[in-house]
Order: sequence, then C-alpha cells, then structure tokens
Amino acid sequence: MIIATGIKPNVELAKQLGVKLGRSGAISTNTRMETNIENVYAAGDCAECKHVVIKKDVWIPLAPAGNKMGYVAGVNMAGGYIEFPGVLGTQITKFFDLEIAKTSLDEKEAKEAGFNPKSAFIKAKTKVHYYPGAKDTFLKVFADKDTNRLLGAQVVGHEMVTMRVNVFATAIQAEFTTKDLFFADLAYAPPFTPVWDPITVSARVLKF
Repeated sequence: MIIATGIKPNVELAKQLGVKLGRSGAISTNTRMETNIENVYAAGDCAECKHVVIKKDVWIPLAPAGNKMGYVAGVNMAGGYIEFPGVLGTQITKFFDLEIAKTSLDEKEAKEAGFNPKSAFIKAKTKVHYYPGAKDTFLKVFADKDTNRLLGAQVVGHEMVTMRVNVFATAIQAEFTTKDLFFADLAYAPPFTPVWDPITVSARVLKF
C-alpha cells in the first residue's frame, strides 16, 4: 500500500506578521526572496517562486531549489544583490530498483499553460547492444509544436536516470529547442551509453 498524504507549508509566523500568501498557500516572494513586508524574506519549503517555463508563481518544495532560495535570501539580507531565476521542479525518486524522474511540464501541464505540446516516447538501452549489462530505459519528452522549444521530460529506468533528467533540466532552463538538443555534444563510450543516446533519439523523434 502507498499512502501519499502530501505536505502543507508552515506559514503561521508569516500570517502573524501580515506577510502575503500566494495562491498555493505558501509565502509570496519576489525574485530576491523578499515578501511584501520590508526586511522580511522567505525561502525554502514555505515559499513560492517563479516557474522558469510558465513564468508563474508555483510552490514546489524540493531541497536543491530550497537551498538556493536560502542562499539568495541570505545574500540580499546581508546587503548584496542576487535574484533567484526560478524552478522547473526537477525531481527523482526510487521504487525498489526502479528510478523515476521528471523535470518541468508534462503534457497536461503544458496545455494548461497555453502551449501546443507534442511528445515522443522512447524505449532504449542504457549501453550499446553488444556491451554486457545494458538495461532498458524509458523517456517521454515534450516540446511545443509551434516553436520546438523543450517543455519537459520524464525518465524511468534502472541506471543513468539522474544524468538524463539533469541534461533535460539544463536544456529546458536554457530554452533549448529540439534541434539544439539533437546537436548537443554528449559523451559516448560503450560502457556508459549508446552512440545515439536516448536523449538525442528523443529530439530526433520530436523533429525540428
């Protein structure tokens, strides 16, 4: 049995101070992690920030982004100036030996954000066919039909999932198109990946 209860942001202190909350119920901040109250900052699992692709405030409480938000808040509180560019919601988990990862938008989310999404589903091996130990990996990748801009990716498999979802996350944040991704100069050697990495194959199937 799996029970997914979810979490809620702890905003009781913020409410007492009169800090504005966002639509998610988390604390609303600007790109410097400032709240609507002067000299009051919020960061981490209690705070909203911008989504890099849809440009709207979201609440995605994950550790890497939360730590960076805290860094940004600390620099600004100390008199510096730095802005937090936002998040994609890149995440990974494990179910027994199966690794499951996602970054940015899925097809439903892309449609809701006003994009015209197309998708490619790829099943591939993690190494060249003649190298022992190759395992299956599965990718579903989304791009906008009108611009070919990458919108999101889901990766499932038994190895190299982190590497591939991180490549997609970096490409999406850099506003890569499918053509940019296809021509990305990714590393190759038989023990690690096929000549045509599944990432490259996904870009080819999506077309440009």
